[in-house]
Amino acid sequence: MENDKKLQRILLPIDGSNQSMDTVKYVSKILPPERTEIILFNIEFSIPETIWDLENNPELSSSMVSVKAWASQEKDKMHDFMEKVQVFLFNAGFSKKNIIIKIQPRKLGFARDIFAESMIGYTAVFFGRTGKGTIEELVFGSVANKLIEKIIHIPFVVVGEEPSHDKFLIAMDGSKGSLKGLTCIASMISPINKDISLCHIIRPLNLPNSKNEEEWIEDKRNKIEPIFEAAKDTLVNSGFAIEKIESLILSDKSSRAGGLIEEAKSNNFGSIVLGRRGLTIVEDFHMGRVSTKILSLARKMAVWIVN
Repeated sequence: MENDKKLQRILLPIDGSNQSMDTVKYVSKILPPERTEIILFNIEFSIPETIWDLENNPELSSSMVSVKAWASQEKDKMHDFMEKVQVFLFNAGFSKKNIIIKIQPRKLGFARDIFAESMIGYTAVFFGRTGKGTIEELVFGSVANKLIEKIIHIPFVVVGEEPSHDKFLIAMDGSKGSLKGLTCIASMISPINKDISLCHIIRPLNLPNSKNEEEWIEDKRNKIEPIFEAAKDTLVNSGFAIEKIESLILSDKSSRAGGLIEEAKSNNFGSIVLGRRGLTIVEDFHMGRVSTKILSLARKMAVWIVN
């Protein structure tokens, strides 16, 4: 397919933490090296000008020497980390010319600078859930939450701690949002040795008449099954093995978010794929709540949020 030959451009914000490396490892195992360009993006922490002005204060000048030395050391450590990541990705099969390091000073703030960068022709953003220490973890958690709200033009993937890379759970409700989640996976990831589960949750109405309840569930099942079949065709046409694609229709879950998390954890899924929008305006709001709940519960998984 022609789209398969197009180079996809991935934005990978890096902060030098173990979580950054977990995100790099995840990306290296799911994306096809031959058609992926990765931009390793770091926002350099810069010491404010007001702090540098203290250098002229005789009482503080000696302290500023230590600050300068620390800043220089942190900068060197980040460059070393970036080079380490480059080597890792190269060894994973990515072309050197398609592994690009981009370091820039902080301009508007971490979240706004990453958002601004994401607007420059990227296919998706992969972001580690936490940073490299107690303070950084708090900051990066906050940054992730802000980016989830801001980055609605391309897929945004929040990567947890060492998620497995071979099993994907795709939430399907028949909406354009869920179908975009499917096509995103079909077009972006390498199909080799990937297990895909298409999951639809029918929430019970808890009607007093069990026959009406059964009819409700059966009607919902009949509506989603043709969508599942079309989804399977899309995946197979993208190179996924038909025997590694399954359909799951769960009708005993009171919560969509809880049902998806329960299924993911009990069957060792490393990735959950969600459409940002649902079937209606009300459903859009509800899907937003589902995404938030899943992000809070799936701490060791990768959560894809696709517009």
